[in-house]
Amino acid sequence: MSNTAKQVVLSRTNTSDSTLYLWVEPWAEEYEIRPKGHVEVTMRGSAASDPEIDEMPDRITIYAPGNAFFDIRIDGMIEKAVSSEIAAPDAVGLGTRGFVDLVFGAVPGTRPGGIPAPPKVPTWRRWLSKLFRS
Repeated sequence: MSNTAKQVVLSRTNTSDSTLYLWVEPWAEEYEIRPKGHVEVTMRGSAASDPEIDEMPDRITIYAPGNAFFDIRIDGMIEKAVSSEIAAPDAVGLGTRGFVDLVFGAVPGTRPGGIPAPPKVPTWRRWLSKLFRS
């Protein structure tokens, strides 16, 4: 692992007419970037690699490498964020994406980008459906 300071800047403008969501892992921080808004994420620290980034039309997920901090600016304003105060843990060999998938992969509501969980069926409905199955 390198002790050399490294800085990487991700800069995006939301060119759509819909809200763009930024999800920052492993801190599970979510930010909304309004239409025509601008976000700048600066990674700093002694991380040995660049962040992994998933981009979709409605969201961006950034996975911090170990020992990295993120500073978030939306429309020029600094956001108060845990990611700027606590470094990402070094998930040796697994990486942040691997760690997030391992721990939260089976729970859709906790996946990056806030992918919703399937709707819950009340217990009485499950019971009735089992009772009256053909």
